[in-house]
This record gives sequence, structure tokens and C-alpha cells, in this order.
Amino acid sequence: VLAYFQAKQYDDLIQVLQLQVTMQNGAPSARFRLAAAYSAAGRKADAMREIESLVKAHPEVSAQAAQIEKSFSEAK
Repeated sequence: VLAYFQAKQYDDLIQVLQLQVTMQNGAPSARFRLAAAYSAAGRKADAMREIESLVKAHPEVSAQAAQIEKSFSEAK
């Protein structure tokens, strides 16, 4: 995963992280990583949708999600 990120191979990175989300039954940590990959790839809308979906499934992470959403909106 790190190699894909460092090489800016975001499509491959996203595919791997989508698989991780599935294999980890939608674990918040996996979904946060997927959202970050979407954001790094310039897919801000997908990143925000992933975070919103995550919060619906796991309301206990809403404070952390709000911080991450803010960082996505501030990123260029």
C-alpha cells in the first residue's frame, strides 16, 4: 500500500484499500485509509462520501471524521 502511495499509483492504491475494507468488514480504520486515498487521488467527492457513509455505520467516529473532512477540504 505504501509503495502505491509513494509512487502516486492511486488507482492501484484505491483497489487494494477497497479490498481491505471488504476483508475487514468495513472497519473504520480501513475506511479512513480509503477516504485518504480518494483525497490524494483528487477524488474529493468520493472521499467525502466514504467518510459520510463511515459515520452512518459507525457514529462513534464522528469527531475524528469531522477533523478528516476538514483536512480534505483544506487540502489543495
